[in-house]
Amino acid sequence: MTTPYILTGHSKQEWIRFFERNSIDRKDSDLKTKLEFFSKHGPSVNYWNEFIVEAYAGHRRDVIFLRGIPDRAHTRPHASAKRQK
Repeated sequence: MTTPYILTGHSKQEWIRFFERNSIDRKDSDLKTKLEFFSKHGPSVNYWNEFIVEAYAGHRRDVIFLRGIPDRAHTRPHASAKRQK
């Protein structure tokens, strides 16, 4: 069993643009396969682990809150100053 993440602070449209910047388009006939692969592996080995650490915005017993867009360091509350540039 895993604790679910809730993404806060950004609109659905911002997330759609993030996926589009990563070549995942809603109109793509292979959308499901691309989205599943990207959601599991990302563009690098620790991409999603780093996002979770840097986007942490709190938790409850049953949920972890994340804030930010993965490729926009300035949107993540714990992104290092070096990444925010």
